[in-house]
Order: sequence, then structure tokens, then C-alpha cells
Amino acid sequence: MASPDYSATVAMHLAHSWSVQGEIIPIIPIDVAYPDEPTTKYIEKFKHDFEWHAKKYQHIVCIEAGIIRGGNWNWMLQSLADFGYNRSNITLVAMLENIHATVKSDYVAEYFDNDVEELMFYFERFNKHWPIY
Repeated sequence: MASPDYSATVAMHLAHSWSVQGEIIPIIPIDVAYPDEPTTKYIEKFKHDFEWHAKKYQHIVCIEAGIIRGGNWNWMLQSLADFGYNRSNITLVAMLENIHATVKSDYVAEYFDNDVEELMFYFERFNKHWPIY
């Protein structure tokens, strides 16, 4: 579950829906950088935190609320590959995805064109990391 503050609801619904014999599928939160932040410390934190989970699961489902550029998907896929996961064992799910994103999700609820409109959820308030034009 990338960007836990945005994608938590989707992750929770899917984890409960995919429960097997009363066992909810584990949700692992992944913090990601804002567009104006470097990603290095987030990648290091993910690798440190995921070390405990590595090799426990055959298939990983990554959930993100909004994909603007695809940069977070890129480093997450590379980090999971470093743990031995093949792309065929990783499913990417996004609520919203920019049609110009460099990494494409496997399942997308809705696409948008960042050249025409910016991604902003109805509940968002001013955030110093997101320029509003």
C-alpha cells in the first residue's frame, strides 16, 4: 500500500475481499516521496522494512491511489526485483493514472491526462508539496 494516507481504503477493501478462511491478506504500508523530495531515504526505508516480509509471499499486489509520473512504481519494482521478485509476480493497482506515466499499472480504475488536468482528490486541502495552478 503506497502512500498510505491515500490508498489505505482501497488496500483494506481488497485485503478483506481476498481473505481466505478468515485470514485477511497482510497490508504493508510504503511511504513514498512527494514530487519535490528525493526518493533515496524512502527506498532505503522500504528495503529495511520489507526485509522481514521478503520471501514470505509468492505474489505481491502494490496499490497506489494516484500515479502521476510512475516514478514510485519504478523504484518499488526495482526494489522488489532486488528481493528476487519477478515482474510477473507483482500486480500494480491504481485508482487514478496519468496516461503519460512511465510505468503502467496492471489495473486502473480511471485514467487522466496530466497535460489537461492535475490529479487532486476531492478531500485534499492545501499541501505545500503540491503546486496548484
